[in-house]
Amino acid sequence: MRRCILALLLLIFTSTVLARPREQDARIDYLIATLTDLSDATFVRNGKEYDGQAAANHLRTKLRAAGESVQTAEEFIATCASASSMSGIKYQIHRGKEFIDAQDFLREALTRYDREHVQRQLHQKAEVSGEE
Repeated sequence: MRRCILALLLLIFTSTVLARPREQDARIDYLIATLTDLSDATFVRNGKEYDGQAAANHLRTKLRAAGESVQTAEEFIATCASASSMSGIKYQIHRGKEFIDAQDFLREALTRYDREHVQRQLHQKAEVSGEE
């Protein structure tokens, strides 16, 4: 009985420590949504083009497989969204005649998200303090 309780406590402690912070989940969700919303581009994986929804589904699967080893949006980009884990071939975004590494595309999207998020927080602070 004592071992069961110890194992349960260890499991709870480990899952609490390894749980991805909510803010990072929000950042990752934004990146996946950015791919889902691709309307004028495709996601290229191993030389084959996929629509945004298929790309998002694929990266969600990779994120689930990576589990809690991916703690940040930056790790998500590096681990799940930059290249095929099978072939090593970089993922790309194909828009018009241009091919962009998916890693660069997603880093730019993350920079936009972070900038907008900071602006929203500043705006909310100003509203709360009555500075508007």
